[in-house]
Amino acid sequence: MPDASSHPVRADASDEFASVFVPTRRYVAQATAGGWRSVSSLPGGVSEDFGGKFEQNLLGSWLTNDTYPVRRTAFDLIGVIDTVTTFVPATS
Repeated sequence: MPDASSHPVRADASDEFASVFVPTRRYVAQATAGGWRSVSSLPGGVSEDFGGKFEQNLLGSWLTNDTYPVRRTAFDLIGVIDTVTTFVPATS
């Protein structure tokens, strides 16, 4: 997983390795013979529901530089769906 680094090349003290700006979303895509393989990492979760189970569910992986697969097709979702919300047009 690539990370940005802005510390001096010749840093020789621990406080010189601190970064003010760090990437929040980490994303890598790789072209393969069978299509694209993509992974991502987010600092937090996918929900803004304070205290909900998906509010901070991705933070641990982000802090340890781990990733999750980017799901792009309906086939990728089999077995990993928590809930489904269906939106339909309003009738007048």
